[in-house]
Amino acid sequence: AELVVAIAGEHGGVFWAAMGPLLLSCARAARSMSDNDVAQLRQNLEATHRLTWWGVFRPYIDVLAANILGATGDGVGGLQLLEEARPFIEEWEQRLPEAEYYRVRANLLLATGADPSEVETHLVRAVEVARVQRSKLFELLGIEIIRVRVQCMQH
Repeated sequence: AELVVAIAGEHGGVFWAAMGPLLLSCARAARSMSDNDVAQLRQNLEATHRLTWWGVFRPYIDVLAANILGATGDGVGGLQLLEEARPFIEEWEQRLPEAEYYRVRANLLLATGADPSEVETHLVRAVEVARVQRSKLFELLGIEIIRVRVQCMQH
């Protein structure tokens, strides 16, 4: 990601000059989970969200960032980011991240103490979307449904 930022700066690549810092902050926050790197991720998300051409790419990065926020303990922030991204999935018909959207949403709901049936609903939806898209990787997310059911039985 650092190389992308450097090359974009050298050659005037407007798209990558804007996206590079965001991708770099995603990578750093996911790796370190430090407060500083997560704060930088949030700052870069806010800056990128203000770009008018960003809408078509927003769902991909927002789902990734929401997952990172959840991993750092900010499930509520991750859920808020997903809520903001959802209209872009619909408006721009960005179906590629849709199964992952539902999976990440389910995990964030679980982490924030939501009703297990709501969590399961989102996991089932993730599998349904993956099947329609013929995405075997995401279809395997059905395993998470079993994990949720077992966890529910333990409570």
